[in-house]
Amino acid sequence: MSESTVIRAEHVSFSYGKNQIFDDLNFEIRSKEMVTIVGPNGGGKTTLLELLLGFIEPEQGSLTILGKRPGDASSLVGYVPQYAKYDEKFPITVLEVVLIGRVRNFFGFYTKEDREKAFEVMERVGIADLAKRSFSELSGGQRQRVMIARALVGAPQILLLDEPTANIDTFMSEKFFSLIEKLAKEKTVLFVTHDTGFVTNFTNRVFCINKGLHEHPADAVPGSLIHHAYGHEMRSIRHDIKLEQPEVIR
Repeated sequence: MSESTVIRAEHVSFSYGKNQIFDDLNFEIRSKEMVTIVGPNGGGKTTLLELLLGFIEPEQGSLTILGKRPGDASSLVGYVPQYAKYDEKFPITVLEVVLIGRVRNFFGFYTKEDREKAFEVMERVGIADLAKRSFSELSGGQRQRVMIARALVGAPQILLLDEPTANIDTFMSEKFFSLIEKLAKEKTVLFVTHDTGFVTNFTNRVFCINKGLHEHPADAVPGSLIHHAYGHEMRSIRHDIKLEQPEVIR
């Protein structure tokens, strides 16, 4: 494993009962790479995220994050779910949601440093003015920014984004992609999307997950193969070409 490798899968297999999801999965992701993960529903994208988050463990093989098992590396990973599950009747503010991303001290309350860090990341993602607003009052795009702030407030090295554009309107999307582009220069970012045809133009690698993993090139193509979505320029995915996945060496 090279010094720049942050995520490493070696011969990973996983199944739900008789339903084989992965068999002999091998890959490495390096520091500050932007990896877009595409694939059909049921192909294994969610399962891969759950493995990386330590929610489930491989049946065979090994998966490590900066040399640690995913369950021991939770502080290194920030996660933005597709949907923020919450009780709309529960009176929680934007600041309180963001603070959830901080590990509380022994006495169970947030420190001045926690709050300062929360305001710092809220300012960065453009929601500092919403700090006292109820989370339930926000638009889909605003909620997504709150969840990104919650993921960032713990200063993770890796950011997992699960279908992050699902609840964002066209007006908010250009700002959203601008934010992700900046974050991708600082952190390793895994961007999961159901769009199997196009990826954002600043992605480095494309993993197609469908009961296995194939890496495809994302061509910087001109003219008719450039697609504009979410107010942002996207590149085509070449599904007719599969890049060879090198054997992961111990």
